[in-house]
Amino acid sequence: MAAHRRGGVLWAALLSGLAFNAYIVRTRGFQSLPVYKKDGEQLFLMSNDCGEFQIDTVAKASCDGSIGIKKESGWLINGKSAPDFKVRPETKEDFQKVALMSQGQLDSIVKADMEKFEQQSSVSTFRGRMDEDDEVLEVDDLPANTFLSLRYGDTRKQAPFRAGETFAFAPNGAKQPKAFTVDVFQKVASSQVSLAGISALGGSLTNVEIETLDIGCAPLKASFEASLRSFDQEEKPGISRGRNAAERAKQYMEQSGVQQFLQEMFTQLLERKPEDYLGFLADFIEQKQEEADHAELQNDIDFSSEPGLGEDALPGFAAFPLPDISKHNSIATEVLQAQPELEQLANLRTSTGVSLAQCIKPAVDCPGHPMVKVAGAFAGDAECYSLFQQFFDPLVAALSCGTICNGAPQPSDGDVSKISGAQIDPTGSYVVYTVLEARRNVAGIRMPVCCSREERREVERLLSSARLRGTYLPLRGSKSGKGMAAYQEERLRKVGMLLTEPDSKLKLAAGFGRHWPDARGVFVCDAPGVFIWCNEEDHYRFFARQEGSELKELYERLARAVSSVAEAAASAKQEFAASKLGWLTTCPSRVGAALRVTLTLRIPLLAKAVDLPALCERLHLRCDSSSSAISGNLWQVHSLSSLGVSEVELMNEVIQGCRLLVGLEQRLEQNTCIDSIEALPEVADLAGYPSHFALESYVTRFLLQGQGMVVSPKLFSALFEVRGSKSTPNKKSRFLPHLSPVGTLSPRSR
Repeated sequence: MAAHRRGGVLWAALLSGLAFNAYIVRTRGFQSLPVYKKDGEQLFLMSNDCGEFQIDTVAKASCDGSIGIKKESGWLINGKSAPDFKVRPETKEDFQKVALMSQGQLDSIVKADMEKFEQQSSVSTFRGRMDEDDEVLEVDDLPANTFLSLRYGDTRKQAPFRAGETFAFAPNGAKQPKAFTVDVFQKVASSQVSLAGISALGGSLTNVEIETLDIGCAPLKASFEASLRSFDQEEKPGISRGRNAAERAKQYMEQSGVQQFLQEMFTQLLERKPEDYLGFLADFIEQKQEEADHAELQNDIDFSSEPGLGEDALPGFAAFPLPDISKHNSIATEVLQAQPELEQLANLRTSTGVSLAQCIKPAVDCPGHPMVKVAGAFAGDAECYSLFQQFFDPLVAALSCGTICNGAPQPSDGDVSKISGAQIDPTGSYVVYTVLEARRNVAGIRMPVCCSREERREVERLLSSARLRGTYLPLRGSKSGKGMAAYQEERLRKVGMLLTEPDSKLKLAAGFGRHWPDARGVFVCDAPGVFIWCNEEDHYRFFARQEGSELKELYERLARAVSSVAEAAASAKQEFAASKLGWLTTCPSRVGAALRVTLTLRIPLLAKAVDLPALCERLHLRCDSSSSAISGNLWQVHSLSSLGVSEVELMNEVIQGCRLLVGLEQRLEQNTCIDSIEALPEVADLAGYPSHFALESYVTRFLLQGQGMVVSPKLFSALFEVRGSKSTPNKKSRFLPHLSPVGTLSPRSR
């Protein structure tokens, strides 16, 4: 049968031989070519990149079908010739013939095909049978909090949407329905209501606030009766007095808000189960007090009268010559003191009017602390990195712990398929939370430290015009549009999505707070955990967050949001700022891939056994050594500088490094020794990656002989080497010029 086209959908049938019927199940990633799935089996029929038909267990376009492939001599099925198996794709003549057909003719052909499909439903085909499992293969751009529901006959089944979800229906008598109903439901509101601590209040909850999942809708309120009552006991004398006291207590708890406060506190306490519960409760109460104080002040603040938050940045350094900066502590002042000739750049201006003095103002105004050295300088626009290259190159190199890739351009590779699919935490016991962040700025528009009010609003307009599913919420008080409601602001603050005014002298001196809060806002995407900050430190800061460790899936969501805003900029004949350094950001420490990955890990035994920050540094990671009681003593592990590595390389570094940390924690729990690389399967495949996890050979001093966990030199030679290229005898690590043993990997009792 020749192929037929109706309404842009290709219908085709296989010829003779195995007599298969076929229908399209999805076409993404195959340049609009059809892909067919075999009923009841994980088999796909598709055209590959070589122009041949092939059959494989996965839908892919590479020319290596593992089940069958069509060669010039005919089909090869499982490596053997199958002369009776034939497939004829649509030809130019077929297309021309179909183009001349009327809609009625096309409808009759399709109807005949469908009737034939029904008659052959007992044959294994690519179209599927309703008396077997239905598997959800793929749904594009599905909104967040979505449930998929299928009704077949009198039976309905539903579940949160997950690719590969199977809905199994038992045979429904002799007469099988010829269709099934698909419904998509979206959760409107959700809240966890804890019963802890309310038994003394009569067991009821009133005016419980149920947060709507749509940020644009106000929360719902409901009352619940959750008490257990006994009706077989007679009321004893004097019980009415106790009941009245309970009613008065209940009324006070409801009116004062104490009941809701205790409910939230008990819920978080039982979820996190911190060892130091007293510290947790103290931190919780302090945090709530700060939120209440902030909410009270928020209604009274006139930001235009606040220093650094009005039209101008904080008063201070404005033009060369430099004052005495010999006692200042920042990387920018070190660069300025090492190159006095930089004052020759004083009269230069970028095409948008930015001077070097504007870039270095925060370093001159803020002496800093010798133990905490920050960059101290920010780019006013993308051109600063080239016009003031003599200043910014050594600054970027120092922040990236090395040279700027020896003049080589920044690699760029955001291909999601190249990101490792290895599971960091298959058990779900060690990775608590994952956050990805990407930054972008629009070329030709000054960056937030120097931009005008009009430029800031243009950046906001581009974001609002992006084809993104979600809601853009300007900050309260913004004059560029209707600001968010008070309840929306409070919800964003609770979940850590609200951007707030800068309060450090360094940022105020730089100009981050000018025109606050005009043209600032949050775009909350429908995609789970994805949101965008507009006009904070950069024009756009993209975030993707979720519980667990599915980094590949999370990166795909983030990349989709970045791509949508890039397309909106392109439609306005603009683009994101980039150069040989990669994506250009306001802070020089973020140039390159402009991507940061953060995982919150639960690895207490490893943290006690070794110097964890030093170990993370050897894995080209960074971890926060400080922890509070409210966080449950968790460790945040971050990626390091993104300069000199592509997005894919950085993601794979984090995946492999965190897999190692989790693997070590598991072995400490089991009191297991590691004496060879084979004993640590999480990193056995590192040879397939670029030498990103490398250090010099003398890290073997880290090894211990005797009791406890032993890590062999072979393991460390596979893990630790100079990042990016082969090490030479006199070449120091680009990111670790000095090394020392990091401690003892010995199991300890909990």
